[in-house]
Amino acid sequence: MSLIPIPCPHCEQVTRVDMERSLTGQACDKCGQFLYSADIGQTPGSEVRENRRKRWHSLATTAVSELENEDVDSTDAFRRRGWQVWHVPMFLVMIIATVAVVAWLIRRARIDRGLDRDPDLVVQKSLQKKEGTLNKELVKALAQDATEEPPDETWAENAHDLALNFLSAESVEQLQSIVRNPNQVGPSISAYAAQQENLPISKYAEMLILYVAEKDQPVGQLAMLFFNLPDGRLKQVFIVKTPEGLKIDWLSYSGESDIGLQEFLDTRPSEPVLLRVLAHRDDYYNYDYQERNLISCLRLVNWEESILFYGYVNLHSPMEAMLPLIPQQDYTVPYVARPKPRPITVKARFRLGSKSPNQVEITEIVGKGWYVP
Repeated sequence: MSLIPIPCPHCEQVTRVDMERSLTGQACDKCGQFLYSADIGQTPGSEVRENRRKRWHSLATTAVSELENEDVDSTDAFRRRGWQVWHVPMFLVMIIATVAVVAWLIRRARIDRGLDRDPDLVVQKSLQKKEGTLNKELVKALAQDATEEPPDETWAENAHDLALNFLSAESVEQLQSIVRNPNQVGPSISAYAAQQENLPISKYAEMLILYVAEKDQPVGQLAMLFFNLPDGRLKQVFIVKTPEGLKIDWLSYSGESDIGLQEFLDTRPSEPVLLRVLAHRDDYYNYDYQERNLISCLRLVNWEESILFYGYVNLHSPMEAMLPLIPQQDYTVPYVARPKPRPITVKARFRLGSKSPNQVEITEIVGKGWYVP
C-alpha cells in the first residue's frame, strides 16, 4: 500500500491517501470529510462495479429539496407576509383600467342610442369616417349639376338631421316616419329590414349632401345624399321637399324597378317598363342595333352586377344630352380601376320579333339617378 500526502480541500491540512483505492471512498485524517475534489495530479483508473445499479447523487443540498415533502401553502418559505411594495401600483392600474372600460362602454351605448353627437363643424359632413373615405371624384362625376351650397342654413340643418336619422335608423317604424309615400314603400322597407345586418344602413359613414336646382323649380326642392356603405361602396339617396317637410325617397336608395330585372329579361315585355339600373357607355352593336350613327349603346347592370343587358338610346332625342354624364366602359384597364357605373332610371322594352336575349330599346331616361318625381 502506497500512501502519499495531499492537502485536504476542506480543512487544508495535510492528509495521506492510498493511491490504490478510489479517492471518493477516503476521508481526511484531520477533519474526517471525504476527499471528492482533492487534486492528486493523477487520473484514477476505472473501477468495475458488478451487480450494482448506477445512481445519480447531488453534490449539493438546496433549501427546496429539504422542503420537498412539505405543504407549500403552509410552508413559511413560500409565504409572503404583509403589504408588498408592488401591490400599490398594480392596484391603481387595475382601478384605472376598470374605470376606462366602463366609461367606454357607457359612451358606446349612448352613441348607439343616439343620445350623444359630436360637434357638427360642417353641416354637410357626418360624425365619423369609420367606413372609409368618400370618393369625391366619383361624387362629382355623378352630380355635375349639383352644389354644396344649401338654399339656407335652416334647410341645411334639417337635411343633415334627416340624413343622420336615415343612416342610423334601427327599425321599420323609424324609416317609415322619414320617407315619402310610406304606404307605397312600406312593404319594401319591411322586406329590407328583415334581412340580417341591413339596419342601421351606414351609421358611421362619411356623408355629403349636394343640392340640386331643378328646372322650373324653386331652390331647395331636391338634394342628393352620398355616403359609403359598410362594404366601402358609394351609395346615393335623394332628399325631397314635400308638403309634410323634407323626406327621404326610399326607392332612390333601394333601386327597385317596376319588375325585377331578371323577370324583365325572361318575360321580354314589348311595352316600356321602368327600370333602375347602373350604366356605362359601351360599344356593343348587334342584331337589331347596328346603326352606330343613329343609336348609342349603354351597358346596364343591377346593383350587385350579377345581371347584364344592353340598352340603346336614340341619338336624335332629348336623351342624347344625358349621355356625356354616363362614364365610358374601358376594358383596357383592370376592373377595379375602371370608372364606376352611374345609377340611372330608364323606361325600356323589347322590340317585337327581336332575336337578341339581352338587347332592349330605351324609350326614356327618367329623372336624376334613381329618383323619379
